[in-house]
Amino acid sequence: MSNNIATRRYAQAIFDIGRSKGQADLMQIGRDLEALKECLDISPELANLFANPVFSNDEKGKVLNSLLDRGDVSEITKNFCRLLLEKGRLPLLTDIATAYQDMLDQMEGIIRSELITAVELSPERQAEIKSSLEAKSGKKLAMTFSVDPDIIGGLILKIDDRALDGSLRAQINILRENMKRGE
Repeated sequence: MSNNIATRRYAQAIFDIGRSKGQADLMQIGRDLEALKECLDISPELANLFANPVFSNDEKGKVLNSLLDRGDVSEITKNFCRLLLEKGRLPLLTDIATAYQDMLDQMEGIIRSELITAVELSPERQAEIKSSLEAKSGKKLAMTFSVDPDIIGGLILKIDDRALDGSLRAQINILRENMKRGE
């Protein structure tokens, strides 16, 4: 079984448990998993420890328990993380958290997107663009904005696994390719 399949199955299992407990628990599990994901993203050493077979499950369990006891983590999430430890799937925790968040977004009709521009946009302009895109798509967007001066001008809009590249850099590259072909 590949890690991708295992990730989806574990995420679906914890999602189903949360949904059976109610909306509050479903959202709390999402917050818990996101917080744990952030801890592992911030500390690659911690993620490496969980993935390293040299350390025993007892040693990993002590670290995991101290991590879980630090925050306001629900019992459901604690038990789920202990199950992951027992089954040797703790290294999948960040991917499971991402898959869980995707399931929450899908349930709520939210689409994750990113808008990349060459210059910083004002908060008013960001809100205007977001509301315009929401009106056109008929969906609620969870939108992040970032700046990449290398695109020179224009924008790149990423929605789910698709990207619309309206950057000046892309237009220059297309022009360059056309000139090479003699068009």
